[in-house]
Amino acid sequence: MEFFFVNFFEVLDLPELIGKKSGRKTKKDLENKMQNIGSRLKNQREKWDDFFQGNGILKLGVISIKTFLTIITVICFSLGGQAASVNGELIVEFYNEMFTPDRLEEGLSGAVFMVVQDGEIVFLDGYGLANREKNIEIHPEKTRFRIGSVSKLFTATALMKLVEEGRVDLDRDIKEYLPWLDLQGDYSKPITPWHLLTHTAGFDERAIGMVAEDFREVIPLRDYIEESLPPRIEKPGVLPQYSNHGMALAALLVESVTGMDFDRYVQEHIFFPLEMTATSPRLQEQELKDIAREYIYSGDEFIPRPLYDFNFPPVGSIVSTAPDMAKFINLFLEGNEQVINEETAQKMLEREFFLHPRMPGIGLGFFELVFRDHTFIGHGGDTLGSHSFLLLEPEGRTGFFISSTGSAAPLLVRDVIEGISKTFYREWAQGEPEIISGGVEEDKLLGIYRANRFSRTDLFRFMTLLQPNPRIAAGGDGKLKMITPERETNLHPVEEDLFVNLEQGYYVFFGSIEDGNRNYKQFNFPIIVYEKLAWYENNQIHLVLLGISIIIFLSGLIIFGLVPLIRRRKKKTKPKFFYLSGLVSLIQVSWLVIILISVARLGDFMYLGFGLPFSFHLGRILFFAAISLTIPCIFGIFHVWSRSKGGFFQRLLFSFVTGASLVYSLIFLLYRFPYF
Repeated sequence: MEFFFVNFFEVLDLPELIGKKSGRKTKKDLENKMQNIGSRLKNQREKWDDFFQGNGILKLGVISIKTFLTIITVICFSLGGQAASVNGELIVEFYNEMFTPDRLEEGLSGAVFMVVQDGEIVFLDGYGLANREKNIEIHPEKTRFRIGSVSKLFTATALMKLVEEGRVDLDRDIKEYLPWLDLQGDYSKPITPWHLLTHTAGFDERAIGMVAEDFREVIPLRDYIEESLPPRIEKPGVLPQYSNHGMALAALLVESVTGMDFDRYVQEHIFFPLEMTATSPRLQEQELKDIAREYIYSGDEFIPRPLYDFNFPPVGSIVSTAPDMAKFINLFLEGNEQVINEETAQKMLEREFFLHPRMPGIGLGFFELVFRDHTFIGHGGDTLGSHSFLLLEPEGRTGFFISSTGSAAPLLVRDVIEGISKTFYREWAQGEPEIISGGVEEDKLLGIYRANRFSRTDLFRFMTLLQPNPRIAAGGDGKLKMITPERETNLHPVEEDLFVNLEQGYYVFFGSIEDGNRNYKQFNFPIIVYEKLAWYENNQIHLVLLGISIIIFLSGLIIFGLVPLIRRRKKKTKPKFFYLSGLVSLIQVSWLVIILISVARLGDFMYLGFGLPFSFHLGRILFFAAISLTIPCIFGIFHVWSRSKGGFFQRLLFSFVTGASLVYSLIFLLYRFPYF
């Protein structure tokens, strides 16, 4: 019997189980420990069984002891649960499946991928070229990537360090820290640091002028904010409205409280304590030889992006390597009291704002992703040519990091994030959700939805005219269909306004505010919601009307412009209004052609972030000229019809050109074209 008890307690390893060997234990540690104990008990039971079978004296105790061991084994396996498997072999298989040579032929320039577990880098690899002109390959250990908005996590950490020190109160009005701040928008509720970190301050988006074409010419952060801070369009704390400018205010708050330049503060209080020696707060001259250059892939050719930087560096300018990012990941998975204490780190990861308990929420800087009821925490980062994502699974003390460059990089990042959930967390954490039947009011949910992150005050609203919007349609049997250009997915009802995509493993929630006057949906990206559009807000209808208008303008240009020129020797003259209509047609077509050619020469609409070329200002002059000439044409309609001027077809075309010019102009005014 001594043999039994000695081996039993060795198998249990009680000191480790109760945490005497390690000061930091998580639920995942205990789950894994119980799994291991269960396996060891199972093996040990077989040895004990052989021992007992060979000793007849002890046979009387075999049944009771085996029963005891079986119960303990089952309990251990039950407590251990079905932990996700993130092992080396599976990681290599996943990497080879995702990072294929085909992607390099489809616009991906280079990428790095890393997995961190239990405080160690367990996988690090990359491929492609960091600099195509010099044929420099990606070196996973030392190639520096622009991590984009993942930089916001450092800004949030800096601010939370001040909260920890008692120097900032998350619930105080930010104007107490930034008294010079001029906030536009008629809302009585103040904006707090909490709103900034959770992206619920309600700021509009603004992109024109946010980028300096040369990284050496970035303007001071306060100067940029005073000039370009967009107005508030939402009451604070109501809906998530992802905001670069809100996080820039968080950085200014750090500067105001500490009296230090933000770059210096993060270097001294985050980079240095974490020994992130290959990381800098923005692009530096001495780093260019190791930087992963950004490219646009066009016509089988990689075109290098200029060495730009953002005018709000704390929001998206950090340059780092994968090994350095592992140290930042471990700040939240393992802790480092030199930066922030464990309580602060945990608070940053906790859900602070959400729209439904089963939907992903937003933390203090981080946001959640939920796949098959497994909760991940992280942040993405997109620049003009780099695309990154930092993803944590705190229960398993596991972190993932990917950074990539090239036109195909966004698709790679999306596939990797979705692939992580499918490969390592393929089972539903709480069992597949139960689908309900009936009780769902489909009609109020059907329609076109538009992401609420877009500019309402500058030219970048024009992008919403061109972007495809998801459509919710009836799917039969109580299901809905979410239709996008990339895919069509089935949504199954779980609650009255909550649906699940069983294939991808995420939920979609439909809600409303303002007494039901504004309806929205949210899926697995909590920092953005999609607002339901009225039929007249549908950009597809607007595009059709613009297309019809252009056909009418071309007809008017031919009939009232070119034909009279060809027949100019004839003595019979046309009404002057007809010639005016031809001029309106010419101007309306011309300014749009000028703008389109200008965008084509830029190579990317996002280059407008540098500022607007002269051609856009010329286009605006022509736009208002066309509107000015359209006004007399409206009166001309009554003139030509009341006096039967010209032929019937000419009068009809004149009326169509005038009407088309009005519709055409109103649509572009709606999308803020002339307001730069």
